[in-house]
Amino acid sequence: MTHAASSELQASRGVRATMRDRIDAVAFDLDGVVWRNFVPVPHISDVIKKLRKSGLKVCFLSNYANRDREFLCNRLADIDIKATREEMFTSSFLAALHIRSAQDRPHHCVTVEDGSALAEEFRSFGMPAYELRSSDVLPETPCTVVIGYSESFGYADVTRLLHISGTVDGLYATARDRWYGALHGPLPASGWVVAAAEEVLARRAVTLGKPNALALRTVARSLDVPVGRILMVGDSVESDVTAARNSGAVSCLFRDAALPTPMLTADAPLPDCEVADLRELTLLLS
Repeated sequence: MTHAASSELQASRGVRATMRDRIDAVAFDLDGVVWRNFVPVPHISDVIKKLRKSGLKVCFLSNYANRDREFLCNRLADIDIKATREEMFTSSFLAALHIRSAQDRPHHCVTVEDGSALAEEFRSFGMPAYELRSSDVLPETPCTVVIGYSESFGYADVTRLLHISGTVDGLYATARDRWYGALHGPLPASGWVVAAAEEVLARRAVTLGKPNALALRTVARSLDVPVGRILMVGDSVESDVTAARNSGAVSCLFRDAALPTPMLTADAPLPDCEVADLRELTLLLS
Protein backbone atom coordinates (compact mmCIF):
# COMPACT_ATOMS: atom_id res chain seq x y z
CA MET A 1 0.00 0.00 0.00
CA THR A 2 1.34 3.42 -0.94
CA HIS A 3 1.83 6.14 1.65
CA ALA A 4 -0.95 8.19 -0.02
CA ALA A 5 -3.37 5.25 0.08
CA SER A 6 -2.50 4.54 3.71
CA SER A 7 -3.13 8.19 4.66
CA GLU A 8 -6.47 8.15 2.82
CA LEU A 9 -7.53 4.98 4.64
CA GLN A 10 -6.60 6.44 8.02
CA ALA A 11 -8.54 9.61 7.20
CA SER A 12 -11.58 7.54 6.21
CA ARG A 13 -11.44 5.62 9.48
CA GLY A 14 -11.10 8.87 11.37
CA VAL A 15 -14.24 10.31 9.73
CA ARG A 16 -16.19 7.14 10.56
CA ALA A 17 -15.05 7.16 14.19
CA THR A 18 -15.91 10.84 14.54
CA MET A 19 -19.37 10.42 12.99
CA ARG A 20 -20.17 7.30 15.03
CA ASP A 21 -19.29 9.09 18.26
CA ARG A 22 -21.41 12.12 17.37
CA ILE A 23 -24.71 10.47 16.37
CA ASP A 24 -27.56 8.93 18.41
CA ALA A 25 -30.38 9.15 15.84
CA VAL A 26 -30.84 9.35 12.08
CA ALA A 27 -33.70 11.30 10.46
CA PHE A 28 -34.43 10.30 6.86
CA ASP A 29 -36.17 12.44 4.30
CA LEU A 30 -38.70 10.42 2.28
CA ASP A 31 -38.94 11.62 -1.33
CA GLY A 32 -35.62 11.14 -3.06
CA VAL A 33 -33.99 9.24 -0.19
CA VAL A 34 -36.31 6.44 0.94
CA TRP A 35 -38.35 6.29 -2.26
CA ARG A 36 -39.18 8.04 -5.51
CA ASN A 37 -42.89 7.93 -6.31
CA PHE A 38 -43.03 5.16 -3.65
CA VAL A 39 -40.46 3.06 -5.54
CA PRO A 40 -37.74 2.30 -2.95
CA VAL A 41 -34.27 3.74 -3.40
CA PRO A 42 -31.78 0.83 -3.65
CA HIS A 43 -30.65 -0.69 -0.33
CA ILE A 44 -32.75 1.62 1.88
CA SER A 45 -34.49 -1.17 3.82
CA ASP A 46 -31.25 -3.00 4.64
CA VAL A 47 -29.52 0.24 5.61
CA ILE A 48 -32.26 1.20 8.07
CA LYS A 49 -32.29 -2.29 9.59
CA LYS A 50 -28.52 -2.17 10.12
CA LEU A 51 -28.65 1.29 11.67
CA ARG A 52 -31.35 0.22 14.11
CA LYS A 53 -29.48 -2.98 14.94
CA SER A 54 -26.44 -0.88 15.81
CA GLY A 55 -28.50 0.94 18.45
CA LEU A 56 -29.29 4.13 16.55
CA LYS A 57 -32.79 5.59 16.64
CA VAL A 58 -34.37 6.07 13.21
CA CYS A 59 -37.21 8.39 12.21
CA PHE A 60 -38.56 10.08 9.11
CA LEU A 61 -38.72 13.85 8.61
CA SER A 62 -40.47 14.90 5.44
CA ASN A 63 -42.09 17.99 3.99
CA TYR A 64 -45.08 15.86 2.98
CA ALA A 65 -48.30 17.77 3.57
CA ASN A 66 -50.70 15.83 1.36
CA ARG A 67 -50.39 12.39 2.98
CA ASP A 68 -51.29 11.47 6.55
CA ARG A 69 -48.79 9.75 8.81
CA GLU A 70 -50.66 6.45 8.88
CA PHE A 71 -50.62 6.28 5.08
CA LEU A 72 -46.87 6.92 4.97
CA CYS A 73 -46.18 4.30 7.65
CA ASN A 74 -48.15 1.79 5.60
CA ARG A 75 -46.19 2.66 2.44
CA LEU A 76 -42.95 2.12 4.37
CA ALA A 77 -44.24 -1.28 5.50
CA ASP A 78 -44.82 -2.13 1.83
CA ILE A 79 -41.07 -1.79 1.23
CA ASP A 80 -40.11 -3.70 4.40
CA ILE A 81 -39.42 -0.71 6.64
CA LYS A 82 -41.14 -0.57 10.02
CA ALA A 83 -42.27 2.84 11.29
CA THR A 84 -44.75 4.06 13.87
CA ARG A 85 -46.69 7.31 13.81
CA GLU A 86 -44.38 8.55 16.57
CA GLU A 87 -41.42 8.09 14.20
CA MET A 88 -43.10 9.95 11.34
CA PHE A 89 -42.72 13.73 11.25
CA THR A 90 -44.49 15.41 8.33
CA SER A 91 -44.68 19.13 7.64
CA SER A 92 -48.47 19.01 8.10
CA PHE A 93 -48.02 17.48 11.57
CA LEU A 94 -45.35 20.07 12.46
CA ALA A 95 -47.57 22.92 11.26
CA ALA A 96 -50.59 21.74 13.25
CA LEU A 97 -48.48 21.11 16.35
CA HIS A 98 -46.86 24.55 16.23
CA ILE A 99 -49.95 26.60 15.40
CA ARG A 100 -52.04 24.84 18.05
CA SER A 101 -49.37 25.31 20.74
CA ALA A 102 -49.05 29.00 19.86
CA GLN A 103 -52.77 29.66 20.38
CA ASP A 104 -54.69 29.92 23.60
CA ARG A 105 -57.85 28.70 21.88
CA PRO A 106 -58.76 26.71 18.75
CA HIS A 107 -58.38 28.89 15.68
CA HIS A 108 -60.14 28.86 12.32
CA CYS A 109 -57.72 27.62 9.62
CA VAL A 110 -58.06 27.53 5.86
CA THR A 111 -55.81 25.07 4.04
CA VAL A 112 -54.59 25.35 0.44
CA GLU A 113 -54.12 21.78 -0.78
CA ASP A 114 -55.25 18.97 -3.03
CA GLY A 115 -57.45 16.72 -0.93
CA SER A 116 -57.89 17.23 2.81
CA ALA A 117 -54.89 15.62 4.56
CA LEU A 118 -53.60 18.93 5.94
CA ALA A 119 -57.01 20.07 7.17
CA GLU A 120 -57.57 16.69 8.79
CA GLU A 121 -54.24 16.99 10.65
CA PHE A 122 -55.39 20.32 12.08
CA ARG A 123 -58.74 18.83 13.07
CA SER A 124 -56.92 16.03 14.92
CA PHE A 125 -55.43 18.79 17.11
CA GLY A 126 -58.92 20.16 17.84
CA MET A 127 -58.73 23.12 15.45
CA PRO A 128 -61.54 24.04 13.04
CA ALA A 129 -60.05 23.67 9.54
CA TYR A 130 -61.52 23.95 6.07
CA GLU A 131 -60.01 23.45 2.64
CA LEU A 132 -59.92 26.64 0.56
CA ARG A 133 -62.19 25.03 -2.03
CA SER A 134 -64.81 24.13 0.57
CA SER A 135 -68.11 25.97 0.71
CA ASP A 136 -67.59 26.22 4.49
CA VAL A 137 -64.98 28.98 4.04
CA LEU A 138 -66.71 32.29 4.76
CA PRO A 139 -65.19 35.58 3.52
CA GLU A 140 -66.11 37.46 6.71
CA THR A 141 -64.64 34.95 9.18
CA PRO A 142 -61.13 35.73 10.57
CA CYS A 143 -58.77 32.89 9.67
CA THR A 144 -55.22 31.65 9.37
CA VAL A 145 -54.23 30.39 5.91
CA VAL A 146 -51.90 27.37 5.73
CA ILE A 147 -50.34 26.40 2.39
CA GLY A 148 -49.87 22.68 1.79
CA TYR A 149 -49.19 20.85 -1.47
CA SER A 150 -51.19 21.23 -4.67
CA GLU A 151 -50.63 20.22 -8.27
CA SER A 152 -53.92 21.77 -9.38
CA PHE A 153 -53.62 25.21 -7.77
CA GLY A 154 -54.74 27.88 -10.22
CA TYR A 155 -56.64 31.06 -10.99
CA ALA A 156 -59.82 30.01 -9.18
CA ASP A 157 -57.83 29.35 -6.01
CA VAL A 158 -56.12 32.74 -6.22
CA THR A 159 -59.56 34.31 -6.58
CA ARG A 160 -60.77 32.55 -3.43
CA LEU A 161 -57.72 33.78 -1.53
CA LEU A 162 -58.38 37.30 -2.74
CA HIS A 163 -61.98 37.10 -1.51
CA ILE A 164 -60.89 36.21 2.05
CA SER A 165 -57.77 38.40 2.08
CA GLY A 166 -59.36 41.03 4.30
CA THR A 167 -59.87 38.54 7.15
CA VAL A 168 -56.56 36.65 6.99
CA ASP A 169 -54.63 37.20 10.23
CA GLY A 170 -51.78 34.77 9.57
CA LEU A 171 -50.10 32.99 6.66
CA TYR A 172 -48.10 29.77 7.09
CA ALA A 173 -46.52 27.26 4.74
CA THR A 174 -45.82 23.62 5.50
CA ALA A 175 -42.81 23.99 3.17
CA ARG A 176 -41.58 26.18 0.34
CA ASP A 177 -39.37 23.68 -1.50
CA ARG A 178 -38.66 24.38 -5.16
CA TRP A 179 -38.56 20.66 -6.01
CA TYR A 180 -38.73 17.13 -4.69
CA GLY A 181 -36.99 13.93 -5.82
CA ALA A 182 -39.24 11.92 -8.14
CA LEU A 183 -38.62 8.71 -10.07
CA HIS A 184 -37.02 10.27 -13.15
CA GLY A 185 -35.77 13.53 -11.69
CA PRO A 186 -37.01 16.57 -9.78
CA LEU A 187 -40.62 17.79 -9.92
CA PRO A 188 -42.06 21.11 -8.70
CA ALA A 189 -42.87 21.14 -4.98
CA SER A 190 -44.94 23.69 -3.05
CA GLY A 191 -42.74 26.78 -3.35
CA TRP A 192 -44.57 28.22 -6.35
CA VAL A 193 -47.95 27.91 -4.57
CA VAL A 194 -46.54 29.67 -1.50
CA ALA A 195 -45.19 32.48 -3.70
CA ALA A 196 -48.59 32.98 -5.34
CA ALA A 197 -50.37 33.09 -1.97
CA GLU A 198 -47.86 35.61 -0.62
CA GLU A 199 -48.43 37.83 -3.62
CA VAL A 200 -52.22 37.87 -3.44
CA LEU A 201 -52.36 38.17 0.38
CA ALA A 202 -49.53 40.74 0.49
CA ARG A 203 -47.72 39.05 3.38
CA ARG A 204 -44.80 36.69 3.92
CA ALA A 205 -45.56 33.10 4.89
CA VAL A 206 -43.87 31.52 7.92
CA THR A 207 -42.51 28.10 6.90
CA LEU A 208 -43.01 25.44 9.58
CA GLY A 209 -41.46 22.40 7.90
CA LYS A 210 -37.83 22.10 6.80
CA PRO A 211 -35.62 24.16 6.74
CA ASN A 212 -37.16 25.72 9.88
CA ALA A 213 -35.09 24.69 12.91
CA LEU A 214 -38.42 23.82 14.56
CA ALA A 215 -38.57 20.61 12.51
CA LEU A 216 -35.45 18.89 13.85
CA ARG A 217 -35.88 20.36 17.33
CA THR A 218 -39.32 18.74 17.47
CA VAL A 219 -37.74 15.44 16.40
CA ALA A 220 -35.09 15.81 19.13
CA ARG A 221 -37.69 16.36 21.85
CA SER A 222 -39.76 13.42 20.67
CA LEU A 223 -36.79 11.04 20.47
CA ASP A 224 -35.29 12.43 23.69
CA VAL A 225 -31.88 13.03 22.13
CA PRO A 226 -29.90 16.28 21.76
CA VAL A 227 -30.56 17.86 18.37
CA GLY A 228 -26.82 18.07 17.81
CA ARG A 229 -26.63 14.26 17.88
CA ILE A 230 -29.16 13.77 15.05
CA LEU A 231 -27.98 13.04 11.49
CA MET A 232 -30.35 14.46 8.88
CA VAL A 233 -30.13 12.47 5.64
CA GLY A 234 -31.70 14.19 2.64
CA ASP A 235 -31.30 14.95 -1.04
CA SER A 236 -31.90 18.71 -0.86
CA VAL A 237 -29.34 21.25 0.28
CA GLU A 238 -32.00 23.96 0.53
CA SER A 239 -34.35 21.87 2.67
CA ASP A 240 -32.48 19.08 4.45
CA VAL A 241 -28.93 20.41 4.81
CA THR A 242 -30.19 23.88 5.72
CA ALA A 243 -32.61 22.42 8.30
CA ALA A 244 -29.67 20.67 9.96
CA ARG A 245 -27.55 23.80 9.84
CA ASN A 246 -30.36 25.95 11.30
CA SER A 247 -31.01 23.59 14.21
CA GLY A 248 -27.48 22.47 15.03
CA ALA A 249 -27.93 18.91 13.74
CA VAL A 250 -25.48 17.03 11.51
CA SER A 251 -26.27 16.75 7.79
CA CYS A 252 -25.65 14.10 5.16
CA LEU A 253 -26.48 14.85 1.53
CA PHE A 254 -27.55 11.90 -0.63
CA ARG A 255 -26.59 12.79 -4.17
CA ASP A 256 -27.56 10.30 -6.89
CA ALA A 257 -25.27 11.03 -9.82
CA ALA A 258 -27.70 9.30 -12.20
CA LEU A 259 -30.44 11.88 -11.62
CA PRO A 260 -30.41 15.60 -12.44
CA THR A 261 -30.42 18.04 -9.51
CA PRO A 262 -31.58 21.67 -9.69
CA MET A 263 -28.92 24.37 -9.38
CA LEU A 264 -28.11 25.59 -5.89
CA THR A 265 -28.29 29.16 -4.71
CA ALA A 266 -24.99 30.97 -4.20
CA ASP A 267 -25.30 30.91 -0.39
CA ALA A 268 -26.23 27.23 -0.10
CA PRO A 269 -24.55 25.57 2.94
CA LEU A 270 -22.20 22.62 2.63
CA PRO A 271 -23.28 19.28 4.13
CA ASP A 272 -21.22 17.68 6.89
CA CYS A 273 -20.88 14.60 4.69
CA GLU A 274 -22.10 13.35 1.32
CA VAL A 275 -22.92 9.86 -0.01
CA ALA A 276 -23.72 8.57 -3.48
CA ASP A 277 -24.88 5.16 -2.21
CA LEU A 278 -26.97 4.78 0.94
CA ARG A 279 -24.85 1.81 2.02
CA GLU A 280 -22.12 4.32 2.79
CA LEU A 281 -24.19 5.38 5.81
CA THR A 282 -23.58 2.05 7.51
CA LEU A 283 -19.83 2.56 7.05
CA LEU A 284 -19.97 6.10 8.41
CA LEU A 285 -21.97 5.03 11.44
CA SER A 286 -20.49 1.61 12.19
